[in-house]
Amino acid sequence: MLPDASAPPPMQLPLPLTLPTARPQPPPPTEVATRPEQVWGSLRPEVQARIRQVWLTVLREVADDRRGC
Repeated sequence: MLPDASAPPPMQLPLPLTLPTARPQPPPPTEVATRPEQVWGSLRPEVQARIRQVWLTVLREVADDRRGC
């Protein structure tokens, strides 16, 4: 249903007159340099063994593929 044209318009709420203060920009992320040896040493022995097994499987597949060429 359409509003009555003779009805007064709805009252607008007052807007704040003060401008919001700008927030300071967050500091840029710091780059952390981690050597591969540190990452490898931080892994559990089971995870290291699984990664070695996956790499060995990949290398075997690549070698087998090269023999087929």
